[in-house]
Amino acid sequence: MDKDEDKKPIVVQLMPPDYHEYDIWHAVMRYKIHIVLITFTCGLIALIYALLTPQVYQADVYLLPPSASDVVELSIFQQYQLNNLKAEYNPDNSPEKVYEKFLLNFNSHSIRLEFFKSDNLSGEAIKGSDANANLDNVFEEKFDKMLSLDKDRNSNNVIVHLLAAEPKIAADWLNNFIDFVNKKTVEILKKDLIKEILLRKEMLSNEIGRRREFTLLKIKDREIILEEAKDIAEKLKIKKPFQSFSNFSASYDSKVATFESMPLYMKGEDVLSEELETLRNRKNLDPFIDGLRELEKEIDYLESLVNRLNENITINTVIVDRYANVPEHQIKPKRKQIVIIGLFAGLILSILTVFLLNYAKKNA
Repeated sequence: MDKDEDKKPIVVQLMPPDYHEYDIWHAVMRYKIHIVLITFTCGLIALIYALLTPQVYQADVYLLPPSASDVVELSIFQQYQLNNLKAEYNPDNSPEKVYEKFLLNFNSHSIRLEFFKSDNLSGEAIKGSDANANLDNVFEEKFDKMLSLDKDRNSNNVIVHLLAAEPKIAADWLNNFIDFVNKKTVEILKKDLIKEILLRKEMLSNEIGRRREFTLLKIKDREIILEEAKDIAEKLKIKKPFQSFSNFSASYDSKVATFESMPLYMKGEDVLSEELETLRNRKNLDPFIDGLRELEKEIDYLESLVNRLNENITINTVIVDRYANVPEHQIKPKRKQIVIIGLFAGLILSILTVFLLNYAKKNA
């Protein structure tokens, strides 16, 4: 008997002693109305939430760096520096650098705020907000936070986005903002360039002033020298130029050279008096200033550059590969997903509720 008992199979009990095979199924069927009601209620709540949540539309603009021809007007002063000052090439106004400045201005808080306050955009944005809403808060919530930028790491291509409650507003605001930033960037670049040109022009004007002062000082010195020579000629009673070399049969050039090499007082009192009077009556010194006309010509050219930059010339700091179209579908809320998630959550909640009710009933 002991051997037979030892041969009996050992049974491992995996389920609790009070477990019944169809217990869960019976519980589900018993509380099926609860399951349906809870699932339906959660789905209905999700649907109401999806319908009441404000719709959000996204507009996209695709951007590319400008070409060399788009920014060629910004390189005119650079070319002048290369030709006249033998300066090294400065890439500050190259297409790549100009594009970087555009993107920097795109993210500028002050430029965004300036755009938002212009064209009555702030008025349109406040319409859907609290009447007592602060303008800065409306700007932050309805424009600044809604703008974003994605840059392709492998290229310079950029996609900018704007989220808005109305599809037309999303497209119009984004397109207008891109044009505004481009215009603002051009204004800043032109202003900096004009400032640099005017600085160079001021340096040239100062140089002309210094040369005029130096020439005037030289004339004053010449007058003193002539006065002294004239006094000597008067004392020696030399009225006419002293012709000490008239017996030589030298050429005209030799005579001039010899005459010039003589002491100044030997020119005679009459010549010295005439030269003094001429110097004192001279009203315009410019023809006697070395390099003055070249400097004036350079200033005139710089003024023409400034006038050209102040004209309505075409400069683009960005190429808009594609402007934003009015979006046809909202990106938020995703109503189908919200309802499906709500139904699924309701089903899980209802099953948990059934387990709790069944457990409470069995232990009552």
